[in-house]
Amino acid sequence: MASLQSPRPLPRGRESASAALIHALADCFFMRAGRHTRAELVLFDHVIALVLAKVEPLARAELAERLADEGRPPRRVLMRLANDEISVARPILVRSPALTDADLEGLATRQSQWHLLAIASRNALSPTVTDVLVRRGDDAVVDHLAANCGARFSAQGFARLAGRAAGNPGLGARLHERGDLPADIAAQLAPLIRKEVAETLSAIAGSVSEQTQAALVAESQVALAECLRAAAKAARPLDVLADLMSRGLLSMNDAVIELADAEAAFGVASLIGRKLELRPDIVVRVLYAQAEQPMMVLCRAAGLTLNGFSAVLRMRRRRRRFGPQPAKAFTAFAAIAPEAAQGFIRELKTRPARREDRPRMH
Repeated sequence: MASLQSPRPLPRGRESASAALIHALADCFFMRAGRHTRAELVLFDHVIALVLAKVEPLARAELAERLADEGRPPRRVLMRLANDEISVARPILVRSPALTDADLEGLATRQSQWHLLAIASRNALSPTVTDVLVRRGDDAVVDHLAANCGARFSAQGFARLAGRAAGNPGLGARLHERGDLPADIAAQLAPLIRKEVAETLSAIAGSVSEQTQAALVAESQVALAECLRAAAKAARPLDVLADLMSRGLLSMNDAVIELADAEAAFGVASLIGRKLELRPDIVVRVLYAQAEQPMMVLCRAAGLTLNGFSAVLRMRRRRRRFGPQPAKAFTAFAAIAPEAAQGFIRELKTRPARREDRPRMH
């Protein structure tokens, strides 16, 4: 059992004895983080939970920040902090890998809009959780959720979002940018997006030339057409593709091309993530990061050919329209040695998570 001897010196001044005890207990827990026995976890859970009720929010917030990235935190303490006021709960709700879908569903069902906004910022969200967020969340929550590439939605969830987009033009624009939008929902949103474009052009008619207005109309129509085409082209389910790959009937490269051409970004990320032992939400963030170089390295390390990389690049460019010319991107991709790319991924997996890599509240 981790010893309570030699904790950090007890703080002086205005800090309460309970807060000092929380700090000491946390230090003892993190001395052996990830290596505790079940009995040790139960004991820490019991003792820290008793003390938490007596400390001020600042001390609870400090503990939440330290526990947010812990894979095996004391269970009662985790849930106590997740249900706390938002200044305490936020890091747990946004980052904790120990929160299950059932935990998140329960929290989203009963907690405040600030709590829902924090949950909507997680790297990955299942349809079970997003269904509750869409049903209970205010405009800020659903806007944030629709912009989250790692959030997946049920058919019912997408239908609710489309219904709410009628009174929220910003939400309609965010849904239009999603690569996993079903064809029927994309068609439902098309008149709303055209109306928004028309209203925007009407508002700026006196400040820009007719030529500029015409260019904006043309660009908007192209973007909308691409969205509808991508939504209408469905890929086979991911589990079907994975089964074919396991039986040697389909290459990973061809599976990635099929998913990328259908705008199934999470499916692409799942296949690459399985190959490189990375979480799909991390892969999604790399695929759509501002710089293209990390995406090239990822695809190279996963063993994609130039055709596979081209499909991923097209998927990316449909959302991020700016970047080097495709020919330059292909040349840069081909110049990356597969061994160097794989070495970089191995090194990346051994690095501790940096604060700037964590999702941020917008």
